[in-house]
Amino acid sequence: MDIPAIIAAQTHSRDPGDDKFIHTALAARAALLVSADRDLLEAPAIPELRILPPAAALGLPEFVGGRWPRGREYLLGKVWGS
Repeated sequence: MDIPAIIAAQTHSRDPGDDKFIHTALAARAALLVSADRDLLEAPAIPELRILPPAAALGLPEFVGGRWPRGREYLLGKVWGS
């Protein structure tokens, strides 16, 4: 995925290596980034993106029967850390 320069120039996480996940989510216009990575979870709030751990994401009311509502984009990343 091509990340626009205006997004790629932003810093969000205290671990600069994690910003690529936020950049990808923003470029994809994802509503949610699911991660177990503490640096991502503790990043400052981003108005257009929620970053949640897996258990919290699965508990969202819009997560019904293992399917996200149609027409919404979500991004899963760094669930197991790497």
